[in-house]
Amino acid sequence: MSGNKLYIREHLDYFDAKDSYPLSEFLSFEEEMEQVLIECSCKVSGQKVDAKRFNLWFPNPHKKKQLNKMMVLFETMARNDNILFNRDLFTQFYNDQFDWSKVKQFILGVDIREELPSSRLKIWFIIEDYPEKIETAIHLYGENKDLRSLTLHDELLIGFDFYFNGRNVVKVYPDVKRYEYEQEAIQKNIGKVLHPSAMRLMEKSEWVHISFSRNYSSKVLHFHVHDPVPFLEMISGERARTMCNYYRQRELHNVVVSFYEHELIEQNIINWNFYYMPGLPIRKSSILNWMHQ
Repeated sequence: MSGNKLYIREHLDYFDAKDSYPLSEFLSFEEEMEQVLIECSCKVSGQKVDAKRFNLWFPNPHKKKQLNKMMVLFETMARNDNILFNRDLFTQFYNDQFDWSKVKQFILGVDIREELPSSRLKIWFIIEDYPEKIETAIHLYGENKDLRSLTLHDELLIGFDFYFNGRNVVKVYPDVKRYEYEQEAIQKNIGKVLHPSAMRLMEKSEWVHISFSRNYSSKVLHFHVHDPVPFLEMISGERARTMCNYYRQRELHNVVVSFYEHELIEQNIINWNFYYMPGLPIRKSSILNWMHQ
């Protein structure tokens, strides 16, 4: 059994989640890919846990070829009568003139829910020095002054959600890095957008992404952390406590803890996500360099 397959199985077993179609189709696709890094994730909403969530990070330079293979996966899954994909927003962003030299990283994700129409495939691009595509993404999302205020540099994470019911959503994720946060002028600027409680947590994280999507009434904060335990201890419910104990015993990399800003302000975090790359046998700095090539 490959390392990725082992990690996927361990993740599903921990959450008592069963492999099923269309997750099996996605996992078959993963087995065909070379040098792909697996990211595991769970979404917790009160007592409900969705754990059939995995992202594939493609570190090698053949990005366009890999995206073409992804499109084949879309077509294969769409043969199911219960799955309908809409790529209208995506095709307004990506076309034959797309400059792949501006892409630092791209990722394919899956999120399988009990209600199949709410399931989705996801594609993200991390672009750099590509201002016209940043403007395209913001145009597709809709003008937002908070998003503009948090866009501090020429690198941006842009995501597309392809729901199985034909809904298509674009997301943009400006980020604040630690060295930027430590600058007084930047702190003052982002302090106009983020609540003081969010600002305090930024001091404990490596960096933070802030996601903007039309679906959310509140910003979502994605904290990249060395140690997830202090963040999980802030979260309400038994699931967060048991995960603290479980993941204390494991080597994790690139951990992200996400939750709504308004629930942080209210000190009642009941909706949250947890992302991690499991047990990789190389130093974290090497992983980050590899992914960002």
